[in-house]
Amino acid sequence: MNTNQKGFVNIFLILIAFLVMGAVGYWAGLHQKTEVTSVESTTEMNTENNLSAVVTDNAKDLTLDWKTYTNTKYGFEFKYPASKYLVNPSDGVDYENTVLVSRNDSVSALLSIAVISSSTSQTLYQYLLAQDKLNQTAYEGTPSVKVLDTSDMVIAGVQSTQRMEDLLAAGFSTLVTYIKKGDKVFRVTAGFDDKTNKITNEEEYNKILTTFKFTNSVTGSNSNLVTYSNSQYGFSIPLTSDWKGYTVITRQWDGLNIDPTSENKITDHGPILVLRHPAWTDKNPREDMPIMIFTPAQWDLVINDKISVGAAPFPPSLLGRNSNYVMALPARYNYDESTGYQEVDELVHALKAY
Repeated sequence: MNTNQKGFVNIFLILIAFLVMGAVGYWAGLHQKTEVTSVESTTEMNTENNLSAVVTDNAKDLTLDWKTYTNTKYGFEFKYPASKYLVNPSDGVDYENTVLVSRNDSVSALLSIAVISSSTSQTLYQYLLAQDKLNQTAYEGTPSVKVLDTSDMVIAGVQSTQRMEDLLAAGFSTLVTYIKKGDKVFRVTAGFDDKTNKITNEEEYNKILTTFKFTNSVTGSNSNLVTYSNSQYGFSIPLTSDWKGYTVITRQWDGLNIDPTSENKITDHGPILVLRHPAWTDKNPREDMPIMIFTPAQWDLVINDKISVGAAPFPPSLLGRNSNYVMALPARYNYDESTGYQEVDELVHALKAY
């Protein structure tokens, strides 16, 4: 091989070497990019539904100057932008329902937190299942809530559920987040702006949820419960601790004979036991808890439209029964939506007959 041929071969080998190196480099770079993308996607998947998980540095900065509201009665706290919102609407007081309202418009609420009694043995899924069943007839015999969307997440270290609910009775849809710890369910409802016909501020609502935490143990201890038990009619109702000191008022229901073959007149009577919250006053009345008592024979007359026991076009709703008595809730008993009406509805449906 002459000198020119050797030179040509050397040049050719160098070109081949460069091409091989370039291909290897391209493959390595592509592989590295694929690995990074895979890691980022996995991280996003693991944290997208964990509102108490790691928040970005930018998101942390947004809450640095926020004020912390602490509810010592129910053992929780959260941060909020105090320059824009007030709590209840004056800061620093523990309320049955915690409401965050606008400083500029006291009617507009960003969110409300209701604390509802449950049981430690009941899971959040079971609680929501029971609530959805009650909601099917809660609005004058028709559904009061329709669930449009559901997503599970972790808030304050516990499994939680956020739902888009169509509040049929109120006429709008909004986000409702349920957090269960021990024997309490914390229901966080996003405010709705009638002017814009939208959720007040969904981004701030979810941002506040990332700061929600429990400040002490929320347990199922019976020391926090007050139980109303009636041995005469055979039933009991577990109440929250703030009902300690309640009073019981006895009233009477009258049954009007509405059988078209008979004369319209009062033919039956029975007691209505009314539990009244100790904070009830003439100036600031709270929702009462009425329980109608029927014999099985009287209840048959009611459900078969033989007698009418109220002005509503439908009968009372069944709460429980034993071999001697039937306990029922008067129709439209909470139409006025007095203070505490939601809690009363939750508690009275926990009635147990024995």
